[in-house]
Amino acid sequence: MYSKLFRSISFQVLIMSLISFGGVIAFVVYTFHTLEQSSKNNLKERINIALEVEQLRLEHLLLEYSFWDEAHDRLIKTAKEDIDIEWLKSNIGQFLFDEYSVDMILVGSSPTQIKLGYANGRASEYDQTQLFNHGLANLINQSAQGIKLPMQILKYNNQFYMVALNEFWVEESEQPVGDGSFILFGRMVSEAFLESLSDLYKLPSLQKIDELEGVDALDYLSLKTLHSEDAFYLSWPSLTLIEYKRGILIFVLLMGVLQFLFVVYIFKKQAKDQLNQQNDLKELASKDYLTGILNRRAFIEKASAEMEASQFTKMGFCLMMLDLDDFKAINDTFGHHVGDVVLQRVTQTVEEVIREQDLFGRFGGEEFILLLPNCSLDYSKEVAERILRQIESIDVDDVTEGLQTLTVSIGLSHFQKNSELDNLIAKADQAMYLAKTSGKNQFVMI
Repeated sequence: MYSKLFRSISFQVLIMSLISFGGVIAFVVYTFHTLEQSSKNNLKERINIALEVEQLRLEHLLLEYSFWDEAHDRLIKTAKEDIDIEWLKSNIGQFLFDEYSVDMILVGSSPTQIKLGYANGRASEYDQTQLFNHGLANLINQSAQGIKLPMQILKYNNQFYMVALNEFWVEESEQPVGDGSFILFGRMVSEAFLESLSDLYKLPSLQKIDELEGVDALDYLSLKTLHSEDAFYLSWPSLTLIEYKRGILIFVLLMGVLQFLFVVYIFKKQAKDQLNQQNDLKELASKDYLTGILNRRAFIEKASAEMEASQFTKMGFCLMMLDLDDFKAINDTFGHHVGDVVLQRVTQTVEEVIREQDLFGRFGGEEFILLLPNCSLDYSKEVAERILRQIESIDVDDVTEGLQTLTVSIGLSHFQKNSELDNLIAKADQAMYLAKTSGKNQFVMI
């Protein structure tokens, strides 16, 4: 009788164990499916953000040229046969291709007329009809209306280009020239471009595909092109979590009672990794592409947050606007690439002077902005004086062949309770203008 009872209990325990183990296996399978779906969604979002960051970098580079008076004078006002070929080579075609991998350059003398074209650093004749048929006209109209899309893809000769287009603007007035002229930069979405994208943003191998048959919806990205009939898809290897599966299955077999805690750990770790990856990409998007400091948008966001927090404290703030003196002459005399080097060295010099908690950004062109939180009026004046002297000591002889000393004009505005950031910037800008008009290489406070 005992033997029969034992066999009955053992059978029940075995059945319960099998049911329990089946439940564990089902839970593990569901867990992996959820993890893989979450990882695929995150990867797709990372790839999309990486492309948007590259688009933003291309637009920032284009702004430097579209706001450059000399570029407009040499490219638009000058007859095509009289344009300085050496200037084009060192500032536009070969320079942009070598330094920034700009594969396509178009200069339009009007919304319907392309005057100059460059492909891979060399002068090239483009099929104007084909360009307009594939959406260039739409892009020109959008630019004229101030419409900016997250991604702009143009098809030409069966190749796809990430492009940015802008009208020429007047440096001093910051208004469109008004003659309909424009400039376009493009980067070919080639195998080399996709490989560099994967390396820079730590992404899997990316490739362009023509058909979606058999491809999981989470393993490809459909990019909107300037022409609705130009389909463009990016794909990558399907993501699996084999390394996690092995670890969790062994853990379930040996320590089933602790499985839930382990799964929670995996979820938290993955969420943290995803957050770190997205934060890294957002950090890239907040930096100025040339100097590595905050760009204008990121500076205003951080400065606004600082000032909002200061409403509950008695901390003093100082805001400075810095503008390099006679920077236009450097660009015009030595070329745009030398101007880039000067801006980078000025940035490094200012960073050596300021504190870690200070906010430093590039406001546009040769103009910088600096916010000093928790400081006295005397300290802010001391910082301004140190910046003036340090910039005077910058050595740029190796790139300018004996350029005179660099100088900067600084405008200061001091924080008062309930002050608005826009008002502080306006006051600092006004003070900087006074510093410029009253002799340069000095600071003025309002």
